[in-house]
Amino acid sequence: MSSLQEKIDKKAEQAGIPLSVHFDLTYRCNLQCIHCYLHKKDRYPSQDYKMDLERQGRSELNTQEVFDVLDQLAECGTLFLTFSGGEIFMRSDIMEIIEYARAKRFSLSLMTTGTKGFNESVVDKLFEMGIQAVDMSLYSADPETHESITGVPGSFRKTMRTIELLREKDMNVRIKCLVMTVNVDNLQSVVELADKYDLGIGFDSIVSSIGGIVDPRHLIINDEQLREYYKFFDSIYNNAKVVDETNDPACEDHSEDNPCGASHHTCYVSPYGDIRPCVEVPISCGNVRKQSVKDIWDNSEQMLEFRAIKLKDLRKCGDCPNPDYCRRCVGQAYAEYGNFFDPPTEFCRNVKIHHEVLQRGKIE
Repeated sequence: MSSLQEKIDKKAEQAGIPLSVHFDLTYRCNLQCIHCYLHKKDRYPSQDYKMDLERQGRSELNTQEVFDVLDQLAECGTLFLTFSGGEIFMRSDIMEIIEYARAKRFSLSLMTTGTKGFNESVVDKLFEMGIQAVDMSLYSADPETHESITGVPGSFRKTMRTIELLREKDMNVRIKCLVMTVNVDNLQSVVELADKYDLGIGFDSIVSSIGGIVDPRHLIINDEQLREYYKFFDSIYNNAKVVDETNDPACEDHSEDNPCGASHHTCYVSPYGDIRPCVEVPISCGNVRKQSVKDIWDNSEQMLEFRAIKLKDLRKCGDCPNPDYCRRCVGQAYAEYGNFFDPPTEFCRNVKIHHEVLQRGKIE
């Protein structure tokens, strides 16, 4: 049976509404995470790079331009909005932008490292504005392991202090944990920390191959580690606080269905004003400095071509012996093959091993 969210998404798709929008307000960041999918030039832009972007008409959207995009999204019917980056608190106008978004009645979530700009006054304001959720990356309950990933000493303490401030206001905090070779043995500690502070928690075993990481293979856990991870994940799956990954079958006989919600009821806005089907699809469908959001959503050739892709168009999936629990990503396929139709290698490996673990669990 479809969930309420799935029914809402379907209604939005039928009405042609970009219901959920991921808006990266900046690519700048104060951390140096080893797995980051953003290019270093965007994360740590030099003055020359900023000037080059300006010459290309691709500088970061200013405050008024962000407000204009938010006005347009509200007119298009967008309800769910996520501000992310980079680190959104690298922007000096971030609180103005958050306040404006809430005045437009968006259900607003924030994605942040929690390492910059947070204090009691800021948290008080966020609480008063009614932020839906604050998502924060945490890779281990061990400071040394966490900081071996973020690359910045003291970042664990800052993140934890922000978590404590937010939870003192009983705000909805969800931690996201990417599973890599450097922290795969620390996952139970993350669950225990989440339980201690009553946090939502999401694990992700797919290390992105898009963007900044030239070769992510040294971060990808091997087959045996992946088996142990799925045993661990399955053991905590019924924990109500676990979000994101799922044990629910996804790829049944729905060949006419869409691969995902991108371009159907969700889209992405970059700090430079480019609109894409999602953050993982590196194809601009138009820019808000040249076109309206609605025109791009309704009429962009690139958006319409992407929107036409169906599950039946994706190669090899019809012959896959382990289709259940697949969450393949066409953006990852593009990063790996230069097209949207071949299955990403890591997704196939994950599905195969997860299916194997589940089947073995049933036998035992």
